Amino acid sequence: MNQVEKETIISIHRLAFCDEEGNEIAKLAKDFLTLPATISISVMHDERIVRDVLYHAIQ
Repeated sequence: MNQVEKETIISIHRLAFCDEEGNEIAKLAKDFLTLPATISISVMHDERIVRDVLYHAIQ
């Protein structure tokens, strides 16, 4: 996953939750994306990421 894809995923999570909560969720998404146990499943449309789900295995 490249940096543009990571930024897009973070933005999607921010927009999904709006306002202040969106910023908190975006920070969590950013943090999770740095962890090796995180799985990101993205939906693409016209070669762009439009949806995303993050899974993280707690170790």
